[in-house]
Amino acid sequence: MNIACRVTPNSQARDSHRDNLAGEALMKILIVRVFVIGLMVSALCAGAGASDDWTTSAPITYCIDYGDGHVGNPAYLKTIAEAPPQLLHVGEDVPFSSVYGTKDGYAGDKFKLLTPEELRAKIAALTAYVDSLHRAGVRWVIPYINNKAVIGDHIKRTGMWDFFDHWDQYAEFGFGPRPVEDLVRAQMDYPFRTISLSKPTDHFYPNKLYQMCGNHPTWRQYLLAVTANTAKCGYDGTFVDEMDLRDYCPYDEAKFREYVMARYDSATRLRRYGTADAHALRLGYPGEGALWHDTQEFWSQSNADLLAAVRDEGRKYRPDFFVVPNLGPFAHFDGIRRRISSGKDPGPWARSSRLIMFEEWHRPGQLADQVFLDYRLHYKLAFSLGFRGGLLSYMAEEPVGIELSMAEAAAGGGGALIQPYYHSPESRRKYGNFFREHADLLEGFDSQADVGMLFSYEQLYWGNTLHLQEVYRLSEYLSNQHVTYDLVDPTQATAERLSRYKVVITPSLLYLADSSLRVLESYARHGGVWLNIGNSGRYDDAGGLRPSRAQTGRVVSVDDLNDVLEYPCFAPYLLDEDQADSLEATKSVLDLTMSGGYPLRVRKPKRDLGALLEQQTGRNLSVLAGPGLEGLRCNLWRKKNPNGETLTAHFVNYYCQIPFKVKMGKGDFQVEEPPERLAPKVLEGVNVRLDVPAGRVKSIRAFDPDSSGPVALQHKSTASGIEFILPPVRIYKLVEIDLK
Repeated sequence: MNIACRVTPNSQARDSHRDNLAGEALMKILIVRVFVIGLMVSALCAGAGASDDWTTSAPITYCIDYGDGHVGNPAYLKTIAEAPPQLLHVGEDVPFSSVYGTKDGYAGDKFKLLTPEELRAKIAALTAYVDSLHRAGVRWVIPYINNKAVIGDHIKRTGMWDFFDHWDQYAEFGFGPRPVEDLVRAQMDYPFRTISLSKPTDHFYPNKLYQMCGNHPTWRQYLLAVTANTAKCGYDGTFVDEMDLRDYCPYDEAKFREYVMARYDSATRLRRYGTADAHALRLGYPGEGALWHDTQEFWSQSNADLLAAVRDEGRKYRPDFFVVPNLGPFAHFDGIRRRISSGKDPGPWARSSRLIMFEEWHRPGQLADQVFLDYRLHYKLAFSLGFRGGLLSYMAEEPVGIELSMAEAAAGGGGALIQPYYHSPESRRKYGNFFREHADLLEGFDSQADVGMLFSYEQLYWGNTLHLQEVYRLSEYLSNQHVTYDLVDPTQATAERLSRYKVVITPSLLYLADSSLRVLESYARHGGVWLNIGNSGRYDDAGGLRPSRAQTGRVVSVDDLNDVLEYPCFAPYLLDEDQADSLEATKSVLDLTMSGGYPLRVRKPKRDLGALLEQQTGRNLSVLAGPGLEGLRCNLWRKKNPNGETLTAHFVNYYCQIPFKVKMGKGDFQVEEPPERLAPKVLEGVNVRLDVPAGRVKSIRAFDPDSSGPVALQHKSTASGIEFILPPVRIYKLVEIDLK
């Protein structure tokens, strides 16, 4: 648990931040910058959620630093001004801490009960500080709050309880009358919850750590007052950490009944719960079918409601105030499994949060021969649900890791690398300038993928973990084979949406609403290839067994994914969370499995998935004309323009060795490996093929951040479209195909 505000990785607390974390030419430049700034403001501050007009955006530069010594420090401003990120995320540089109440200074665990006079002075200093960051070139500045964590001792009345006992002396700051119910009553409680005692090694000792419920009015009243004072200091938004909720308090029980009544009519309640009387319902427990499903969904929606309340409170003082919540890890199954029953579903959150953080340890790149780590799935999830993904990668602190991560965000349709600290400012400037100068090739595009893969967090509410594991495996396979794909949420899977794909895959999507199943069946009847893995739709959306039904059209049924795809001996998504959060543990597991030291039952597929896709579609779906190059990944996007269409192909080179020997801490980061070992493997002579009629092509140009200008490319016509040769790819290549 990081409450002391520094960004320094620590493998023991993944949901919170780590402990200590000229004329015409000029006019054209200004016009482009104004255009880009307008798009960025819209991207972060407008209403969110997936829709038919959800399109790509240019990535933003984003730095995070929970260090001390920021406020009123000219040296810090100089560091920021050297290569100002568009979004700067600081720690508890705030007048009121969500964790302690008030503090002595800003970073660390230095509780102090401040007087109103001291707080007025602090607010004045913070207002000047935020203004100075804006003047240094930062577009948005956001600090830290936590949706649940409180430190203190309710018996000794220390920490937060000292503040609570003096609540009324802060009336001028908008806290309102002190709540009658003590704050300790807001602590979450649920059956079989682990009892956690503070230890001398804890950074907050001898105080205790409490976990508060976002539905409790006392806690929510406090959080909103903290937010209001933050906004009054000029902050543009706030980061909301942890985002956990699992509580059975009376407030949750009452809100759950209201939620069920608003969501379902009496007939549906009877079908789902066996009773139509919503007043007789209570929150569910594991194993209780639809009741447990809806309980988990309710906690996620409650978290979304809290985010909306925090955002709206800030907008009373800053009209474009926004919230950035922490979803946690998404790179491995174990991290999601641990959190799904604690309100962690980005779908509901996206309605009030345009940017959502993913928190990961490693940076993308190559782990071993033919073993790659990417975060493409994160950006595809974000695009499918209508938000931008912010990828906090603790190891992306050296030039190659930073540039590869920023390229990944661009190829994924927008979002950001959340860069710890300010290392390698030249890389941040280079990619930030590239994104601004080529905004027309990054903004407003829709996907041109060949494959749509349906993915739903809702399957996890039912306990269908096989669905998630198969999505990981298929994503890795399609990426290695250079087959372009999207994630599609079943609730967004309209007939029009699915018609764009040559193939739609449902990976053990066992629970499906009748409406979703009808759309899939219609897609197959009208010429689309539906690859139905694991008898998708076996159950309805209330958990009832659906009678078998005859399926017509191009439905390809595969009983078990293992029948068409070999199970991997190693993959990053197979690591448990402790292994994924440690360089040493990841390397040990990798070496053991790759050497054959870990026994695995080998099960050869009955059919080859690639051959099956080619047989069903009548063409090879790979965007590369030759075999190999599994570490080169591609995304395709398309946008209409007044004279035709523009197709963009983003190529990202993951042949960039991930360093395992690293020395880090307190803002320092040193790679203790030879630079030549970590240099990207430049890819030359890559033959690209696209399903584009040659007669429509007006021109093809290639861009990248390392070159001074575009390179014109020649193409040739083929039976299936066009082919062309990429210029050498160091890390990232953006290809523009201008079509009639």
